[in-house]
Amino acid sequence: MRISVTAHPPPEPHGSASGDLVPELALPWVVKLRYGMASGQLAAVVLAHFILGIPLPVGLLLVPIFARRWTCILGTLSTLGFALLFRVHRPLPALESANMPAAQPSA
Repeated sequence: MRISVTAHPPPEPHGSASGDLVPELALPWVVKLRYGMASGQLAAVVLAHFILGIPLPVGLLLVPIFARRWTCILGTLSTLGFALLFRVHRPLPALESANMPAAQPSA
C-alpha cells in the first residue's frame, strides 16, 4: 500500500454544486460596500457643510443613510435611470466622430 504525503483529503461536503457558497462569499462584501457607501456619504456631507461652509439641508441628505426604504427607492431610481440611458440613446454626430473610421481618400 502506497501513501501519498501530498494528497489532500477529500473536501468536506459544504453546500452543494448549485452555488450555495456564493452567498457566503458575496454577502460580506455587499455589507462592506453598504457601510463604505454610508460612511463616504456621511463624510462628504460633513465636509461640505461644516468644513467648507456650503449651506446644505443636512437632514435630507442623511435620510438615505439611515432609512432602508429610502436607500431601496434611490437605488431603484438610479438603476432605472441608467437603463433608460440605453433605451433612449441618440448618438450625436459631434461626439461620435472620434469613433468613426477615417474616410479613405479616393484615387
